[in-house]
Amino acid sequence: MVNIYTDSENGYDGIANEYERWCTGDDNYELSLKFYLEYLEAHNGPFLELGIGTGRIALEAIKLHPKHIVGVDTSANMLKKCEEKYKKLKGYSVVVGTLQLIKQKIENIEFCEEFEVVYLPFRTVGHIMTDTELEQVLKKVYNALLPGGSFVLDHYIFQKEWAETHNDVDIPMYSDPEKGITITDHYLYDFEREVMDCSIKLNERVIQTFNFRWIHPEVIGQAAFRAGFTIDKVYGDFDKSEFSKDSFDQIWVLRK
Repeated sequence: MVNIYTDSENGYDGIANEYERWCTGDDNYELSLKFYLEYLEAHNGPFLELGIGTGRIALEAIKLHPKHIVGVDTSANMLKKCEEKYKKLKGYSVVVGTLQLIKQKIENIEFCEEFEVVYLPFRTVGHIMTDTELEQVLKKVYNALLPGGSFVLDHYIFQKEWAETHNDVDIPMYSDPEKGITITDHYLYDFEREVMDCSIKLNERVIQTFNFRWIHPEVIGQAAFRAGFTIDKVYGDFDKSEFSKDSFDQIWVLRK
């Protein structure tokens, strides 16, 4: 197994070319997109997307409405893909909003009361590896929001039985037999530390590795409180159903 890219300061550089295919293997791929688009549609902006990646959410949002979105990501390759898609859409005159891209770590953002909504979608919060860093990010987001603004983020609820079953095995994420493309995930869990080492394989080659952690709802709630937020909503699914002990997801709407 040849490792051609490992995690560093460069985020998802290794998976950028395959990201759109890879993330379709997530059950919440379409559901999360619909949720965030509906939320943004109900607000005027401007918006800040943390971990914008290739622009899966932001580009759809500005295709539909004259919104302004600032997107932050650590991966130059992901941002390049996003910019290429944005320029292509502009060339076809199918975008009515605007997009500004910034290469930066989310814990280093320095905005002051500029955005109506900040959002951290598609479980990106799991890349924030410590409670201290989580609180730091939340404080930065709080400062970035206009008074009364909201911060929206989501994560899964850790399911130990599922994790034990899928520990140290390849998990199919995408397959196109005609083109000879298969993408799989491979997780190595550290259940005591509540983190996992993740590898993404393209045709059996590791093209991306990163660390990830599951974050319990009470940890996010406590960090939000310490950062100054009030809790507006906590959903248990992207259909906006109420959060409960049986929920598989946690979707937070925090208010400044």
